[in-house]
Amino acid sequence: MKRIAWAAALLPVFAALAGCGGGSKGQSEGLDTSFNPPAAYSLQQLDQRRYPCGKENERCAISYLDKLTTKYGPQASLGVLDTLETADKIDPTFDTHQLAHLVGEATAKRFGANKQAFGLCPQTFNYGCVHGFFIYVLGRSASPTKAARMICDSGGQGPLVPTFNCWHGVGHGVMMARGNDLQASLDVCDSLGTGSASDGCWQGVFMENINAVFRDQARPGVFSPAHPLRPCTRMLDAYKQECFINQAGWLAHLANDNIGKAARYCLDAGKFVSACAQSIGLMVTNPSWQLPFYGQPKGASFAQVAWDLCSRFPTQLQRDCVLGGVDNLANFDQLDVRRSDAFCALTSRVQKTCYREIGVNLIRRTTDVAVARARCKELGSHGQDCIAGITQGQLPAAPIEVPNAKPEPPPAEATAEASATVRMTDQGYSPQVLKIKQGQTVDFVNDSNEDYWPASDPHPIHTDYPGFDAQKSIHPGQSWKFTFDRLGRFGYHNHLNPETHAEVVISKAS
Repeated sequence: MKRIAWAAALLPVFAALAGCGGGSKGQSEGLDTSFNPPAAYSLQQLDQRRYPCGKENERCAISYLDKLTTKYGPQASLGVLDTLETADKIDPTFDTHQLAHLVGEATAKRFGANKQAFGLCPQTFNYGCVHGFFIYVLGRSASPTKAARMICDSGGQGPLVPTFNCWHGVGHGVMMARGNDLQASLDVCDSLGTGSASDGCWQGVFMENINAVFRDQARPGVFSPAHPLRPCTRMLDAYKQECFINQAGWLAHLANDNIGKAARYCLDAGKFVSACAQSIGLMVTNPSWQLPFYGQPKGASFAQVAWDLCSRFPTQLQRDCVLGGVDNLANFDQLDVRRSDAFCALTSRVQKTCYREIGVNLIRRTTDVAVARARCKELGSHGQDCIAGITQGQLPAAPIEVPNAKPEPPPAEATAEASATVRMTDQGYSPQVLKIKQGQTVDFVNDSNEDYWPASDPHPIHTDYPGFDAQKSIHPGQSWKFTFDRLGRFGYHNHLNPETHAEVVISKAS
């Protein structure tokens, strides 16, 4: 693929969402669920510190990032990691997504398994922190559903968007835990108990699915260049809104960054044509996408470039482009309306809609109506349209229909007595090549100081030997058993550190 995945600011919320449930404090299933805020810091000062590690010393880099995370939180440590990478102070072969994964684990451990701590994780390094946080909690929970509820059903009531963001982040984590199995991940989302929770989770799942195709890690058959709107057209109607609102990066790739062509794909989306077009509209106010779509601006302002890109949409979809553009600005700017104002001022016949959407976004981001109305008044003669948007944003939305949740199957684990053993050590799997007979049960014993997660190649989809996947972390001192009933030679790895690799060779029993 020509670029990393579409992973801009969180996509817009399309329904009025209920706040999370009651607070959670203390210990739950061995996890601290109370929030322990990190210390204040200046990223500039942290960047000026002497980096104590050699360029190729990954173990030292991990230790350094862990210390920063433990004191200042993941935004500080990953900000420093970005600086180190840019300054060529770490080996370019380091898997920075995996380093961010470790930062996420440290975040959950130090700051608590709760919504506030989860919200500390930035989206950088392909959501590595989000993945690591969720996997840490999952490894200490009975199921993905319980892990998700533990994280997001904490902290009491709050603004709609932060609550939605929590469930969105959970969706990313669930996809990682389920090896990018789209339907299995959606099944977990369906079990979360409320429509708003499921909707946020669906959105994270579909965004992670797009991330996967740009990493060449999507499951076979999920995407099709001959059918640009897949997998959305194959989904149940309940899922299609969130699928289409995340399809933009794939459509832009297929259109070779011709934004008008990408938008025309949406004309085949049926009743979800607006969601599809709005997903591309999100990109027009994203600086990282303006350049490939528009080229060098040559004196045109940010807002002028955004409106020019919207004008390339089919006429009937330009309104949706504007809605997406304002939603994306709100994701970045929160209650600051200046850039949205500059954009809306140029939108001619859809200007009223544009200013109304500013109001919709304001009330999603604060529970104080007076604060939202004050921001609208900054828009001068367009303030009344913005205030109308506040009213619109407070209206109850249609209930979200969630498909009947399927029971979560327990992780596959053999019940037969093991007749072979693989030891998971600090140096890797031992033996590196295990030779067994068909039908033998192998006990994977964790003798290391870190969690392991044995699973079939390839990472992260585990499809070479379906079923050979612990689907959970195996903690130090614990073990997991699996019965091998297929013939052949199969590679496997540690899902938490995929460079840790081994093989099993299964021959016919005599």
